[in-house]
Amino acid sequence: MTMKEFVNSEYMKTVREGFLSDNPKSVKEIAFACHNCIGTENQGAISKRMRHVRVSKYPIHDHFMELKLIGNICNFACVMCWPGASSRIAEEKTVESFRWRAQNPNWTKYPILSDKWWKDFDEMAPKFPHFRFSGGEPFMSPTFKKILDRLKSIGHTDVSLHITTNGSASKEKMEKLLKDFTEISINLSIEAWGKRNEIIRKGSDWDLLERRIWEYCDLLYKYDNMKLAIIPCISILNIGYLYG
Repeated sequence: MTMKEFVNSEYMKTVREGFLSDNPKSVKEIAFACHNCIGTENQGAISKRMRHVRVSKYPIHDHFMELKLIGNICNFACVMCWPGASSRIAEEKTVESFRWRAQNPNWTKYPILSDKWWKDFDEMAPKFPHFRFSGGEPFMSPTFKKILDRLKSIGHTDVSLHITTNGSASKEKMEKLLKDFTEISINLSIEAWGKRNEIIRKGSDWDLLERRIWEYCDLLYKYDNMKLAIIPCISILNIGYLYG
């Protein structure tokens, strides 16, 4: 379905009405979609919902479009990941991936979207000043590239792009984005320094990644419209090797 169809669907109508009710968690659609945050908060920890509420006073979080439809295409098989976010895991012969593929027989590495969807995107996109991308690996997805091309073709480049990536993009690709769009914010997924990162992020090459870090830092000093953060996924494999 297109974005307009989704926004106006019975599902979204139910969710919107549920959040305006006295007890949103009693709505089954909300209880299911928000079960991670609900469980985290029940344990007394800080959930993603709480973090977003805490920083929502800043304009960058007010109105954004998060596009996870770039697919699960990825060149890594990270130990904390799953087939829905990694095509490499989905292709490996494991019990988990076979079960996932059986439940998702029409899965593709990236979606082929209809002309109607793209026309709707062209109409909806100008309403949003911020776009977020995750995957999969965005820089491997033709859909990600096409979205950026559409933003340029409709003249909507005065936006910020927030991209979570494993460092697959070359310095040249990153620099082109910095020249095309107003702001680029990169979340670089790194779990540890050296070989430990290769163990956690199966398929990664530390020498290449370290080179990417320095290349991105060069761009960071060259361009005022770039932001860079290293984002680890905390696990028992790296918690003793992370420093603030």
